[in-house]
Amino acid sequence: MYCFLAAHAFYPPQLQRELDAFVEEVQFLQKKPKSKYPITLFHGAPGTGKTLFAKKIAQKSGMGILLLSGSNLHQFPKEEAVQKLKEVLAFTDSLPFPVILFIDECDTAVRRSPHGQ
Repeated sequence: MYCFLAAHAFYPPQLQRELDAFVEEVQFLQKKPKSKYPITLFHGAPGTGKTLFAKKIAQKSGMGILLLSGSNLHQFPKEEAVQKLKEVLAFTDSLPFPVILFIDECDTAVRRSPHGQ
């Protein structure tokens, strides 16, 4: 699992090298059928470039990107939220090309739901 600390939209040299290495790995995996891509956690305060960084990975690797907000899942009871996430994952598996699934604010998806679950 990778963990990136998003600092800002302009990436310092070290973060740029990490981005390039990550994209190289993704491009290598794209050449292998049925490859499993790395799970990556982006961490940073709001507005630090996490979404932009994920979009940059998609752009540089030639992958699609699906953006999902954790708050969208948070509105459902736990079992229904899990089912919705499974449906999204099944959808990504059905696509004829690899995609990045970026769940923004994923911490809100795992907090207690408004339904008390």
